[in-house]
Amino acid sequence: MKEHLVSPTPFRRAAAVVALSFLALGAGSLGAQAVTETPTVAACTGTVTGPTYTSLDDPTIEKTLTNGTAAIVDGGVAISATNGHVAFTDYGITPFALSAAGSPSLDYTATSGQLPGLTMSFSLEGAWAGTLVHEPDVYGADQWWSTRPVGGFDRAELFTLNELLAQEPDAMIMGVGFSLGSGATGAGTVHGFTVGCTTYAFDVTATPTPTPTSTATPTVAPTATPAPSASPTPGAVPVPALDIVQPTCNGTTVVPNGSIGISPASSVVWAVVVAGTDGESDEDYIAESEEGEARVVAVAPGTYEVWALTVDGEFGDLGDWQADDYFIYRTVTINAFTGPCPAVTSWTPSADQLTAANQGGFTAPARVNQGGAVTLGGLPAGARVRTFLFSVPTDLGAATVAADGTLKVTIPAGTPVGTHRIAVYQADGTLIGWRSVEVVAAGQQLAVTGVDPRAGILAGAVLVVAGGALVVARRRLAS
Repeated sequence: MKEHLVSPTPFRRAAAVVALSFLALGAGSLGAQAVTETPTVAACTGTVTGPTYTSLDDPTIEKTLTNGTAAIVDGGVAISATNGHVAFTDYGITPFALSAAGSPSLDYTATSGQLPGLTMSFSLEGAWAGTLVHEPDVYGADQWWSTRPVGGFDRAELFTLNELLAQEPDAMIMGVGFSLGSGATGAGTVHGFTVGCTTYAFDVTATPTPTPTSTATPTVAPTATPAPSASPTPGAVPVPALDIVQPTCNGTTVVPNGSIGISPASSVVWAVVVAGTDGESDEDYIAESEEGEARVVAVAPGTYEVWALTVDGEFGDLGDWQADDYFIYRTVTINAFTGPCPAVTSWTPSADQLTAANQGGFTAPARVNQGGAVTLGGLPAGARVRTFLFSVPTDLGAATVAADGTLKVTIPAGTPVGTHRIAVYQADGTLIGWRSVEVVAAGQQLAVTGVDPRAGILAGAVLVVAGGALVVARRRLAS
């Protein structure tokens, strides 16, 4: 089991806020038990027998079966989940005040895995406001948390019912049930539960019972609450999509690293961590995201885990993902490239390849000296290339493009003065592009200030002509 994360960085900051709500409802031990707690609101002077559920299909019942099952059996409802969520809420009860909740308890016999929690859906000012969750084996006998902020308590912050009652004295309970959920794995039988001094049971047959009422003395007078106007269960959040790229070849050049592309839903944050680490150290993390951030993370060969949690709602079908406490994860292995890349095939460059359609592809200076160096830019970083000078193909050598996309080549000293073309090819002979370059005599100045040198010659000629015209004009005036 992975440790809880508390460091204030993107994924860990979100994890600190929602960790409790993503802890599987009831991560307790195996065993048969009836979970009870010390009364935290008005104690019940007795209990009444409520309904016995012989079906889970009543219109007032809301059930969730995500990678799980629920079936009525003798003496209870058998539930099971594998990285899933099984939940039951009856909204057909007579609403009662939070102050009359009594001593809520869940009667459950575990067969394996995690335990479910008791739930009470509540309303404020007549509108559904969230669900209170009780997991005594995880947080303590009197501790509850809410799926939504309430009474000054953040989502998933622990509190007692008395503490909540002090902040929300008019809170009403409008639905009761249980939940084994959000990525849980477990199985067992829910025999029933007690809430509001009323017992609720599951069985294949039912004995007529009176309408459930609470005998607790409420500290706050209850008020009528209308039925919820919308389903309180948020829609399922899809798991992040992963695009895993293994190290490979770029032509004849090895690309040693792989990458993990992560595309999450808008409410999801994620982290890429080194597999086998617990997230306690910054060194465990390769990358972290903000909510809904899609990114491609470059990684060296090795084994990693992608952790993800949603800050709103619950994940639906987990697919290849696994549930662990309050988040889900998926293991990704980037394999070392064993090669080899395709061998360089024999090829001969041709001036016929240099067409207007493939002119360009990189940058180059307009002029270069015989025997001088020229720097080409805009080439694919890390690519293995070979450069030629035309018209008669002259091999300028093979080299690897620098990280900034530049490559330096030398023009042979014996290259004739005039216009030539520099062409760059991938190692397999694929033409990247070409540029024209003027080769000038060795030692000749290359600096160009942006004025065509021919302009000076033309300007001189204009001045000579103008000067001659002036002399002629003066002579005519003198005569």
